[in-house]
Amino acid sequence: MTLHYRGSLVDGAEFDESYSRGEPISLPLEGAMPGWKAALELMPEGARWQVVIPPSLAYGETGAGGFIEPNTTLIFELERLAS
Repeated sequence: MTLHYRGSLVDGAEFDESYSRGEPISLPLEGAMPGWKAALELMPEGARWQVVIPPSLAYGETGAGGFIEPNTTLIFELERLAS
């Protein structure tokens, strides 16, 4: 699956995105975080969605990358380019 994405916290702080790199990411659906997987399974090719992912479907109690605290809700803009 190939997609562009933008991730932010509820307060609007952006923590990662693929647009400025000019290259979408490719990953198998099985390799996606549970919240992405749930959205991408329903998302048609060419669609652009904003999804709110609760901690239980994101990074849970561990957080990620030193910027995403444990039990953090995440907001993603997902643009599915190809299967």
